[in-house]
Parts: sequence; structure tokens; C-alpha cells
Amino acid sequence: MVPTYDELSFGLMRLVAAGLIVVHGQQPMTLIATERGMTLESVAAYSPNRSRAEALEQMANAFGAPPYPAHELEDRSLGRLPNLTHREVDETTRAYASE
Repeated sequence: MVPTYDELSFGLMRLVAAGLIVVHGQQPMTLIATERGMTLESVAAYSPNRSRAEALEQMANAFGAPPYPAHELEDRSLGRLPNLTHREVDETTRAYASE
């Protein structure tokens, strides 16, 4: 499932606030994982020794999110990621969908 503009614009801001990513530039915008964010990569990395369900559970725990498929009320108090436009999201989505 492709996230919506709202999910991305508010969700990415939460990742910035949590110190997991930094933003460089404006148009185009580049998102770079911080050292703290990179440590989560090992949590999400594929391993033949665990199921996808286990990987999702570990990722949810790392992010402090409720376990899937629990509904989470999205915290929008931090606002949208500045300078992220509908156009940029649409173009990026099309580019990755065609790969």
C-alpha cells in the first residue's frame, strides 16, 4: 500500500522529531537516516531465522508503536514536514512504482 500525502507529510515529521532522519535540500528533498535511525535498520533487516510477523513486531517495538494490526491515532501535533509538496510525493511514488 502506498502511503498518502497526509501520512507522509505528518509521519516524516515524526521521524525527524524522533531523531531518526534528517532532511537536506528542498526541491528535491533528500531524507537521510541518522546513526540512531540506522540502528533500526538491523531490526527491520531480513533474516531467514524469523517470520515477517516477528520482524513487524520487533519494528513496532523499536518505534514504540502498537502491534499490528492495532489502530494507532496519528499524532499530527508536530505539523507537516516543511516543503514536502503533493507533486514531489506523486513523482517519487511513480518513480519507485515503475522499478
